[in-house]
Amino acid sequence: MEKHTKINQCDRIKKNYRLQDRFLPVTGELDWPLFFTIVRRKIAKRKTVEELTQAALLNTYAPAGVLVDQLGKIHYVHGHTGLFLEPAQGYIGVSNILKMVRKKLRRDLNTTLYQAVTSRTAVASQPLSVIRNGETIALIIRVMPLLKKATSGQSEDFYLVIFEQHQEQHQEQNCNHNGSPELAGRKIEKLDPSAVSPELMAINNEIESKKMALSQLTSELEETRLELDLSRNKLHSVKATIYESETERQRLDEKVRESRAELEIISAELCDAQDQLEAIPETIIPEWLPIVEAQDVITPEWLTEKQNRAVPQESLAKFDRVDTMVTNNELLFKDAADFKAAANHGYRHDNEIRSVSIPEGVEVIRRSMFYKCSQLELVTVPSTLKAIEDFAFYGCEKLKKIDLTTCKVLEVIGTSAFEGCKSMVGIVIPDAVIEIEEAAFLGCEEMATVEFQENNQLEILGSHVFKDCQQLKKIILPDQLKQIGISCFYGCENLTEIHLPQELETVGEYAFFGCNALTEIKLPNKKILKQAAFSVGFPEGIKI
Repeated sequence: MEKHTKINQCDRIKKNYRLQDRFLPVTGELDWPLFFTIVRRKIAKRKTVEELTQAALLNTYAPAGVLVDQLGKIHYVHGHTGLFLEPAQGYIGVSNILKMVRKKLRRDLNTTLYQAVTSRTAVASQPLSVIRNGETIALIIRVMPLLKKATSGQSEDFYLVIFEQHQEQHQEQNCNHNGSPELAGRKIEKLDPSAVSPELMAINNEIESKKMALSQLTSELEETRLELDLSRNKLHSVKATIYESETERQRLDEKVRESRAELEIISAELCDAQDQLEAIPETIIPEWLPIVEAQDVITPEWLTEKQNRAVPQESLAKFDRVDTMVTNNELLFKDAADFKAAANHGYRHDNEIRSVSIPEGVEVIRRSMFYKCSQLELVTVPSTLKAIEDFAFYGCEKLKKIDLTTCKVLEVIGTSAFEGCKSMVGIVIPDAVIEIEEAAFLGCEEMATVEFQENNQLEILGSHVFKDCQQLKKIILPDQLKQIGISCFYGCENLTEIHLPQELETVGEYAFFGCNALTEIKLPNKKILKQAAFSVGFPEGIKI
C-alpha cells in the first residue's frame, strides 16, 4: 500500500513539474532527494482582437509619457523615454522626473509642470528641439492633470507628462515612411509661402535693406578713412613747411634785430660826436678842427684820428669831463654824476672791463652803455635803479651774475637788455617790475632759473623774452601777468612745467613752440583756450 502511494505521488509531481537539468548519471545509485532546478510552466494568456488592436495603436501613435505627482515623483512610465530622461545622480531610488530629465529640457518641464499644478489644467510648452543621431526633432511637453475628484477610487492627484512630437514633423516622418523607398529616411523641407506672415516678410525686407545700408556705410567709412589718412599726411607736410618757414623767419628777425641794434649804436655815436663838436669853443675851431669832406662819415674813431693828427693831446685834456678810474679791470665811479657823464659816450666794445660797480643815486642805465663788453663778468647795481634801457648789456657773453633783488623801484627791463648773455645762469625779477620788453633775455643758453618775487607786479612779458633759453626747466609766472608775447618761450627744449596766472588775457603765437619736453600746462583761466593764437605752435600731445 505504501509503495503504491509513493508511485502515485511521483506521477503527480511529473505532471506538474519538469526537470530542466536532465544530465543525470547513467550508472550508480541515486540518492534522494536530487538537487535540481524546477521552473514553473506558465501558459501565455491569449489576447483578444480588441487588446491586439489597442496595443498596436499605442505602440504606433501614443507618445512617451510619465505619470508623476505634484512634486514630480515618478509613479509610472509609458513608452521609450530614453531620449528625454536619463538616470539621475544619487542614491538608488531617486525617481524624480525633474532630476532625471535631460538638462536641455529641464527648465521648460519645470515651468510647464508648475503651471499645470497651480492652475490644475492641461498646459503645453513652447516647441522645443532635441538632437538625435544628428537629426533635430521638434517636440512639445504637455502636462495633463488626473485629479482625484474627477476619478472615483483615486487617492491622490497625478499629472501625466507627455513628450509629444511636433505635429508637422510627425506628419513629415509619416510621409517619408509611407512614401517610396527612395524617399525613406530623407528629410523633406517644405516651403509654404502662405505660412509666412506678412509681418515676418516685412521684417525680413527691412533687415535686408538695413544690411545693404550698413554695407554702403562701411564702404563710405573706409573711403573717409583713406581721405583722412591723406589729409593727415598733407597736414604733417604743411606743419613741416611752416616749421621751416618759421625758423627761417626767426633767423631773419634776429639778423634784422642785430642790424638795427648796430645802426642805433652808430647813430648814438654819431650824435655824441656831434655834441662834442658843438661843445668846442669857436675860437679854437679854426686852428685845429679837421675839415669834414663830403665823402667822410663822422664816427668817434674818425673824430679821434683827426684830432690826434691836428691837435696835441694836452690841448684836449681840458675838455675831458669824465672822472672815472679803472683798477685791475674794475670800472669804478665816484658818484651818480660821474656815471651820468660816462653814459654820454658809454663803454661799447670795451674788452678790458671785467666788473662794474654802479653807485647809489643812479636811476637809469643808458642805452647800449655796456654793449658787447665781452669780458664783463660781474655787475653791481644800486637800489635807486628804475630802468635798464635797450641793449644795455647786449652781447656780454661772460656776464654770469647781476643781482637785481636790491632794486626796489626797478620798473622796466628794456629790449634786448641782456640778449646774448650766454653765461648767465639765473635771474630774480624784483617786485616793482611792470614790463619786460622784447628779447630781454633772448639767447641766454645757460639760464636755468627765473624767479619772480612774491608780490611781483609784472603785467607784460614781451615777445621773444626767454627764447632759446635751453636750460630753463620750470617757471611760475606772477599772478598779475596779463600778456605773453609772440615766441616768448620759443625753443626752451628742457622746459617741463609752467604755471600760467589767473589774470592772463593774451598769449601770442608760437609762445611754446619747440618746448618738446613740456607735457602739461596749468591754465586756471579757461577763456584763453578760445583765442586763435593760443594753440598755434603747441607741442603735440600736450595736456592743458
